[in-house]
Amino acid sequence: MNGARLPSEPTPRIGPREAGLPGAVRASDPGARRQRLIARFEAVGPRVLSLDVFDTLLTRPFEHPTHAFVEIHRALVLRGEAVARVEAATFARLRVDAEKKARTTRPGGEVTLEEIAHELSLALGGRPAPASLVAAEVATERAFIQLDPDLAALVLHARARGVPYVLVSDMYLGSAQLLELLGAATAEAGIVLPAPARVFVSGERRTNKGARLFSEVLAELGCRPTDLLHVGDNAESDVASARASGLHAEHAFRDSPAVARIFEAEARILAAQATGPAPRPYDAGLRTARLAAALSELSTRESPLDHFQYGALVLGPLLTQFAEWVVDDCVRHGQHRVYCLMREGHLLAPLIERAAAATGARLDVRRLWVSRYAIRAASFDAVTEPELRGYLLKRRSYPLDIVARDLGLDLDALRAVTGVRHPAPLHPEDVVRVVDGVLGSPALRAQLLATSASRRTRFLDYLRGEGVLDEESLALVDLGWGGTIQNRLARVLADQPSPRRIRGLYFATESRLLQLPAASCSADSFLFHLGEPAETWWPLRRTPELLELACMPRQGSLRGIADDGSPSMFEQVLPVHQLEEIEQIQRGIFRFAEKWLPGAARRRAGLTHQDRQEELARLRAILVRSLMEPTLDEVRLFESWEHDANDGALDHENLLGDAELRERARFMSYWHIMDLDSQRTFWPAGLARLHGKTAESASAVAKSAVRYAHVRRIADLFARTAAVLARRPRK
Repeated sequence: MNGARLPSEPTPRIGPREAGLPGAVRASDPGARRQRLIARFEAVGPRVLSLDVFDTLLTRPFEHPTHAFVEIHRALVLRGEAVARVEAATFARLRVDAEKKARTTRPGGEVTLEEIAHELSLALGGRPAPASLVAAEVATERAFIQLDPDLAALVLHARARGVPYVLVSDMYLGSAQLLELLGAATAEAGIVLPAPARVFVSGERRTNKGARLFSEVLAELGCRPTDLLHVGDNAESDVASARASGLHAEHAFRDSPAVARIFEAEARILAAQATGPAPRPYDAGLRTARLAAALSELSTRESPLDHFQYGALVLGPLLTQFAEWVVDDCVRHGQHRVYCLMREGHLLAPLIERAAAATGARLDVRRLWVSRYAIRAASFDAVTEPELRGYLLKRRSYPLDIVARDLGLDLDALRAVTGVRHPAPLHPEDVVRVVDGVLGSPALRAQLLATSASRRTRFLDYLRGEGVLDEESLALVDLGWGGTIQNRLARVLADQPSPRRIRGLYFATESRLLQLPAASCSADSFLFHLGEPAETWWPLRRTPELLELACMPRQGSLRGIADDGSPSMFEQVLPVHQLEEIEQIQRGIFRFAEKWLPGAARRRAGLTHQDRQEELARLRAILVRSLMEPTLDEVRLFESWEHDANDGALDHENLLGDAELRERARFMSYWHIMDLDSQRTFWPAGLARLHGKTAESASAVAKSAVRYAHVRRIADLFARTAAVLARRPRK
């Protein structure tokens, strides 16, 4: 859009409750993965369903199966076993070596857990005894094991068709041990499954799927190969080997090339940012939940990333754990009600409700329509040069007619005192004329204050209707960044007997938060606080738009409170296709929450403070990677996206920049693009990736983040200097 324009028709109004209803946030559908598995079952029509166990019917929340050995060491130490003199990493290595040794001395290389424990006990000097090692390993597996709901649904579908299922596993655990784990996982998931008809385990059979195990399955079941459908995660043993034996096979894959590229980049950034020892392998199931959520809608392993998967894989972990943090904070402070600021509250409120339900916390979560634009218009209690400059100095300058509308001033009178009559956005010298003109006109000053007082009265009536004025301590939830809305809201509520204090709970904050009035406000933040650590905060500070847009409802930004007390909205200027894609992202976010929230508290039990800091570091790596080192698939998702000004005008701009900039960027270096300011592009890293310009390494990405932080510190210094100079008396 060229320039700003006013709505050409009456602004739509929505009630406070209707405004908070998340149109795209619904109970999750079964997902493409589950539907694909069931469709395959129906197409084959098997007499018996055969399932792999680990990473198929049952999953572990570890990046690699051997990472469980660190947790076995922890369990042994807590039980007082004599392994404290051996570090966890050493114990894990000895456990790997013990399995290798056991395999080299047994027929076919297939072993049992008891045989591995015997070798491990010898390596540890005979203590703990093999039986203790076996008990600890089974107990650890039981504590962490999870049921795959899609495979569980397949088992239940088969039962409805009268088809039994068997378990076929290349595994050192025994049949009884596997059944014990299955029972624990189904109990934890609250799902009742029929018992498998048979269990075939390579360790007990001394043969595996690549050798004779499938032949033994067929012989003992008395079936022809085509009577069985085998489902598993391993392309070789579960698919190729099954088909080589004549069985029908379906690949229940748990990875994809698009997802693998993202994980690899995150690992590089996490390693580059690490300042201490290597992080603990266990991540409380974060990677497992991300994969389960993202791949639940993947039709084929090679499918490119889509908006749903981006929500599940990238934004789901960040915003779901933010919601958990909000719930924990409210429980700690005895806060029973929390208000989520709209428009972001459209997504955050139901996420917080689900996080509270997962822990059994009783929390009244409400949506509250407040915006920087609307609250500023209602909070003028004095007409001063800093106030007027603070309003006029925006990212994009607006025409005089919009300035008059926003400040509630007579346009003809404003033109008369300023001499500005052109319809174009204000030039810097025009801004000076507007400030001087309003300050020098008692009539305009009185009109501005009267308009603001009227808006403030309507706002207070709206807040009263939402129960805000009944709160002794008001808790607000928002993404961040500088606490501007909280600051302005404190001014609007200054003359009210309650709330006496406003507490902001933010996803991330910068140093401007320190400008909050200490007597009436406090604030805390989840991922970054007061802009620290700067190297990981500034990528978000430079490109917050993706996160903000992902939380949006279909409604436009808040114009103010109408005479009837309902929120009045500006028209929505974002294209329809983008709104639909936002809803897909939100669906992905909620799919992650469905995978993560059940059992999250249990999975975190026993984590130390250092463990939680490592979990936070992983989340920061997810965010920094997504903004600073996006894949081409990701950039393509947002290539056509626009960002609305959300500040009174109806401007909207492409995230990557206009057509001319995108063409010129073809001939720019990576660092030239990264140095572009926000007036040119919201997302320089996305623009660079679009043209194949990338950082040479993870350290280069970190270097770019450091440059952002350094440049911003200099910009802040200049801004403070300019503010001081602006307050000096004019000659």
